[in-house]
Amino acid sequence: MISKIKSISASPSGQRGLALLYVIGALLALSAIATAVTMMTPSSTITELHENRFSQAYYAAYSGLQYLQYSENGVYEDKNSFIEAINADSPYTLSDGGKFLIEIATDSDAKYKVKYLIGVFSENEKKSESVLLLSDYGRTFTKKEIETPPDPSSGTNVVMYTTHGLTLNANNEIDGTIYGKTQISINGGAVVEGDAISEGLVTINNGTVRGIVCSRGNASWSNNTTVDGVVIVFGDLTMNGGVYNNNVYVTGKLTVNNHARIAGNVYANEIYINSIDLGGQAYAVTTINVGGSQYHPGYDVDFPEKCTSEVLVNPKEATFSGGADILVRGTDYVFSAEQNNNETYAAIVINSLTTENDGCRLVFDLSKGDINLLVSGNVTFNKAPEIVITEDGVNYEVFDRENISEAMKKYASRIYLESHGTISFNSGASWVGTVYTRYVNLNEKATIVGGIYTTSSDLTANSRVNMTLVESNFVKEWWK
Repeated sequence: MISKIKSISASPSGQRGLALLYVIGALLALSAIATAVTMMTPSSTITELHENRFSQAYYAAYSGLQYLQYSENGVYEDKNSFIEAINADSPYTLSDGGKFLIEIATDSDAKYKVKYLIGVFSENEKKSESVLLLSDYGRTFTKKEIETPPDPSSGTNVVMYTTHGLTLNANNEIDGTIYGKTQISINGGAVVEGDAISEGLVTINNGTVRGIVCSRGNASWSNNTTVDGVVIVFGDLTMNGGVYNNNVYVTGKLTVNNHARIAGNVYANEIYINSIDLGGQAYAVTTINVGGSQYHPGYDVDFPEKCTSEVLVNPKEATFSGGADILVRGTDYVFSAEQNNNETYAAIVINSLTTENDGCRLVFDLSKGDINLLVSGNVTFNKAPEIVITEDGVNYEVFDRENISEAMKKYASRIYLESHGTISFNSGASWVGTVYTRYVNLNEKATIVGGIYTTSSDLTANSRVNMTLVESNFVKEWWK
């Protein structure tokens, strides 16, 4: 039972500091009385134990006050959630065995009131002490500012671009952002180090995106999905598990299954949860099918309006025709700016380029200037040519797809390939430099250091296709 209740303060919010002084004064007075009683009576030991329990009860109540002051300032995103959470967890047990009991209620606007804050310390049922520390009206609640939608991506780091659909299959490694205007499909353990942005549907069956994912349409993602950046879906989204390490925005209905792990906050028009591991808070414009302090239905959500702040890239075909057919069979073929036959683009114009048989080597001599290849027809790598580059005409470096050097990335900015037909990468063929083509086949183990862009067809990367972004001098000059 409670043997004693000492009312220390019933101050308004403007006098809480004075109330605390009263508490400290009362403790000092009690301490002095306890000392006097100890000197005058044999019952001093009992009195000391009594006053110790009182002190412990006071400190329990004071801990409650500190917790309340912390919680009322920017921890909860609305007052109702704050009141619900504080009341639901009372009584609070401290490490020394003390407890504090608290009940709060709404007052007006940003104000709330404390009905009571009581500290309790008990040695047993017959030896307990309680302190009413605070009964206060008109305390101010400050809501936590929720994160605003992210700024749209600038789209300046696009390494794969198509105005049609883009598909990544098994074990692709893409160092940069991918853009598929009509759709993106990420499968087979593909990893995208940048963003995945589409004006259509983004499907992730088994893949990782390190940046933002932005999709339009109703999407369903597998348990083997990882997204490190913000998720933005203009439509419905079903998460069948997976890991999401940032905020999630869904303008339609979000359905969460299989204990999907979301580290950030969730914002949706409607939220339906079967199982979830939620690190942040969940906000819905309409309904949420589960309750608790993390869930906030009927919330005015500020959704992103778009995925990108500007056109990601703006491929422009060069105007040219004619040229020779180049067939490389088991030998070296050297490209140099000395071969330029188009003054407008400072380029070598040819009709087709084909490599056959083992032992093919394409040598790029950059000592005379950048090399821009404009091909009227097809480029076909039936056998993977060895890529050899020199910057000074003396020292040569062989391209190694497993160990791409910084020098090779620098060279890539100075080589450009454009085809008005089809480019086919077969037998693990690689390319150093930016590629633009109307049609493309990216087959197994193809590697491009630069980027690949098409405006006429789907872009599909098959098994172990790797991309590394390098900005192109030609693109900077002509794709304005």
